[in-house]
Amino acid sequence: MQKRLIATFLSLVILVALASQVFGQADSGLSSRIARIEFDLQNVRTRLSQLESQVSRPQPAPARPPSQPTPAAPSPLDPSLAEQFDNLAILTLELKQRVVSLEDRVNELEQP
Repeated sequence: MQKRLIATFLSLVILVALASQVFGQADSGLSSRIARIEFDLQNVRTRLSQLESQVSRPQPAPARPPSQPTPAAPSPLDPSLAEQFDNLAILTLELKQRVVSLEDRVNELEQP
């Protein structure tokens, strides 16, 4: 009976030792899985942080092509083409008179 009790006790010790070894391996596998998940979670947090910073930065406005000015409809106050030409001719004659006047003054100043 003592031999049987000792054999049972030794069997239990062996079973406990084997079970702890199996659970130890499972526990280390579980630890490595947890470590990988934590690493992946950190990568997700980093990417999320980068995306949040991109969203918070003001985006440059898209370049618009220069708009062509649309010709305005002539108003009744705008001078006609003939009146514009007359005004230009008058301004040209006045400018010519001023240039002649300035040339005369320069000639007077240049004489000894």
